[in-house]
Amino acid sequence: VSVSPNPTLSEINIQIQSPISNELTWTLRNVLGQTLKIGKKAVSSEIFKFVIDLEDVSQGMYLLQIENGTIKKTIKIQKL
Repeated sequence: VSVSPNPTLSEINIQIQSPISNELTWTLRNVLGQTLKIGKKAVSSEIFKFVIDLEDVSQGMYLLQIENGTIKKTIKIQKL
């Protein structure tokens, strides 16, 4: 899983390598653990890319959790 740019001003690009097609769930939380955004994507290729818009999120640190059955990863995101 890779995230760029980080830190970001408005959006982040997510790239995931997965050998199987399945559903991916992502959750954006603040540092207090409150859920701000949640989404689902159908992973349809070995290298899957998508964008999360953070325009409506205030400056600060956030935790992005990505799960797709075989992967569960939490990444720190900084919004400028």
